[in-house]
Amino acid sequence: MSRRRRRGGRATSWVGAIVATVLVAGVAYTLNQPAPAADASPSATTPVIAADEVPRRVLVGVRLANADRDGLYAVDLRDGEATAVEVAKGWRVESMHEASALRLVPNDDRGVTLTDGGDWNVVLRAPTGEAYAEPRLLGMFDERHAAVVARTDRVRVLNVSRAGQITSIADIPEFANVLGFSGGAVWFSTFTPGEGIESGPSGPSGLYKISAHGDKDLVSGSKDSVFVGVLSIDERVATWMQNGSFTATASDGFGLSGLGMPLLWIEDRLLVADGPDLLLYGSTAEGHEPVDLRVHLTGSPAVAKMAE
Repeated sequence: MSRRRRRGGRATSWVGAIVATVLVAGVAYTLNQPAPAADASPSATTPVIAADEVPRRVLVGVRLANADRDGLYAVDLRDGEATAVEVAKGWRVESMHEASALRLVPNDDRGVTLTDGGDWNVVLRAPTGEAYAEPRLLGMFDERHAAVVARTDRVRVLNVSRAGQITSIADIPEFANVLGFSGGAVWFSTFTPGEGIESGPSGPSGLYKISAHGDKDLVSGSKDSVFVGVLSIDERVATWMQNGSFTATASDGFGLSGLGMPLLWIEDRLLVADGPDLLLYGSTAEGHEPVDLRVHLTGSPAVAKMAE
């Protein structure tokens, strides 16, 4: 299989995947059945990754748009085997990265309440008493503060406390997409609107992150394409673009780049979906070329997390 790739080098500089460590809702962990939609070619005697190099298993969520549920696979990084995990009807990959037990529930006042059925019961209203429209729970700044994006006269990022305080910490520009929550921050990207109905957004594009206190930082920029996703943990940041490329910086400052969608940081390695195939980028004994895990999944890998 031929695939365009780029070598790693030193790095110089409305919806994405929300990243948080949570339990997978509605998933029955039955790992003893083969994956009918996965093709894993290597034998058990030919490891793809050395045993001491990476954790053994990750869960990969695959979008199946025309099915009654998405797919979930346990992928063994060391031997390239993929095993189906049984999921409930209606299960979708977004549940892998829900912020917590919190939910947005419509209330009797034509508004929305942020609740977990217990300690959290916060009605989302602006200081004027107006209900926030189109709220979306992004993630958790900490166990007592949630990040929510909602609309009044403009799109706002809210810091909502369990005690009921709602603080508007930042406004999102008109020509921007909220990418989600990752690495303790809210991320959005700006774009240049198209000139006509058939002309989509394009660069220049800026990538910004917003802290719990509302600090807004420009992290990166692109002249030609639009940022469509980000995956951040500690010093490690990976971003991907509308044109299908990605760039990433590991904690040691080493830069990675290529084609595909980053799914998961595994220490300083980056699991990437290149179409239906899984690649692992990072420093290896063979150099800095991506390692093909030899796993071909039917559907579009969209989310990954470490298996417990």
